[in-house]
Amino acid sequence: MKKIDSTILLLFYPLLLIDSINGFFLLHNFPLPISQLYKIFLIVLLSFRILSFSPKLFLSLFFMLVLVFLETFLVLSYIGNVYDGPMSMIITFLKFFLFILSFIYFKMTLERSLISIDDLKKVCFVNLAVILVNLTIGLMGFGFPVYSDTDTGVSVGVKGFFFAGNELSAVYTLLVAAFLAFYTDKIKKKPYFYAVALSLFVFSALLATKSAIGGIAVIVIATIVFQKKYIDKTSFNLKNIFIVGVSITSITILSGFIFVRSAAFERMKFYYDQISNIYGFLMSGRDQFLTQKLFIFTSENSLFKFLFGVGKPFPVEMDAFDTFFKFGFLGLLMVYFIYFYIYRKVFAYYFKKEGTFNLSVINLALMLVFFQSYISGHVLYSGMAGPFYGMILAISFYIFKKEFPRVKNAET
Repeated sequence: MKKIDSTILLLFYPLLLIDSINGFFLLHNFPLPISQLYKIFLIVLLSFRILSFSPKLFLSLFFMLVLVFLETFLVLSYIGNVYDGPMSMIITFLKFFLFILSFIYFKMTLERSLISIDDLKKVCFVNLAVILVNLTIGLMGFGFPVYSDTDTGVSVGVKGFFFAGNELSAVYTLLVAAFLAFYTDKIKKKPYFYAVALSLFVFSALLATKSAIGGIAVIVIATIVFQKKYIDKTSFNLKNIFIVGVSITSITILSGFIFVRSAAFERMKFYYDQISNIYGFLMSGRDQFLTQKLFIFTSENSLFKFLFGVGKPFPVEMDAFDTFFKFGFLGLLMVYFIYFYIYRKVFAYYFKKEGTFNLSVINLALMLVFFQSYISGHVLYSGMAGPFYGMILAISFYIFKKEFPRVKNAET
């Protein structure tokens, strides 16, 4: 079994490289399902390993899959195959399923000391490097833009050979947080740390998404505060408040200067002028699209669709509502019961007086991504972000249990 664990860990190292290779072929109009096949193989291996750990848990997971297949069959029987939505229900759920499998597997292997935190640090570092290389390639004019207008030919943002921009924002936020959580104390000189932090923000600006830019800005600023509190272990007297304030202000001004000179700022400014209110700007018009879809959905007055969904192929780009439209109220209950259950220790951490540096940074990123899933799509259902989302949640669980052993830990 140790060979299987080594194989699974090895498969996680090139995950984002496989995604970018997949995108390279898509860019050249030669679609190959390399990434999909790779992740299906990973799902099979993770499932087999979880079966060896806990047959009961495996049966519960298998039962969930059976329910989704039955729901797909019911939807197909009710509305017919008039569009590809019903069949996409299985593919969509498998992305969520990969997130669950990743979380359970890494939680169990960390608890049993079959893999170490150091192993996962390296996985996060390698995949973050793949993102940064892709963004650099995009800056040189290769790969996909994040946004493009076919009428004007104007494109904004870069993402290299990654195809999914929203998913990239989520995984970039998680991997940056993991990097800062585990490597900040290794950067002994403050100017070097500030240079790294500023560089990570600049790369987020290249993505030209509000979630990436805002998320990285919050994480970088919080890391400075947590570093002073937990690593330097200095009390916040007037002198230290001044130092932290100057540090945060300096990074904010530099970051802001770079950002306002970028195409991402011009796009956001144009979009804000069109919408003319901050809420609509933050929602990127999703609120209006949601209102239309809710009106259409409720006007159908169908109990079946309310309970089981319709497998809608055109998402609102808000995960909670997309879950409801695709899987119905029963699917929404199942997915979010699991989601909240997995997040229980992340929530519990914020009710504790004490804390640690790495857990504070990681849990902040997890909370940001958690809230991001309610105002944007492809967070819960992301083949790109899902494996790392589950892994970093497992790291959070492991550190929580290690640092606070007196807290009762329910078995997953």
